Amino acid sequence: MSVPQNISQIQSGAGKKVFESIEPQISAFMGDVFEDICMQYLWRENIAERLPFYFRDAGRWWGTNPQTKSQQEIDIIAFEDTHAIFCECKWTNEKVKQDVLYNLIEKSKMFNYADMNYYIFSKSGYSAECKRNIPDNVKLIEYADMFHLPISGCPLTHQ
Repeated sequence: MSVPQNISQIQSGAGKKVFESIEPQISAFMGDVFEDICMQYLWRENIAERLPFYFRDAGRWWGTNPQTKSQQEIDIIAFEDTHAIFCECKWTNEKVKQDVLYNLIEKSKMFNYADMNYYIFSKSGYSAECKRNIPDNVKLIEYADMFHLPISGCPLTHQ
């Protein structure tokens, strides 16, 4: 079900009923959308020079882990020369647990960058365990904190 299929019901005042019927599907749809939002955030931070380094390329990575011979996916990798940022994007109602960070670090070992950084994006925040003793090369970013960050010198942002 989607909005175009239900436009008549929505216009006649049954929007709440339509929403209730599609709500269970929203999280599955939002996973990819949230990754796009995280990518846009990362580019914005890059332009504003608020990252550990300035990257020239970023994207999703998917392939075979040569050590485990299993398929792996990394939501976002941003890189330049010997530097990389590995990102995991979690659109769930649960707080992100520490194992998400450990899994991302394990996946990053497939790559040979001298300077590796890790960003975990979360819709719902982080467990207390995940927030404890975070190394300097790890950033935990909540969905609510991703907006209204000015880009210095950009006339289109509110400062």
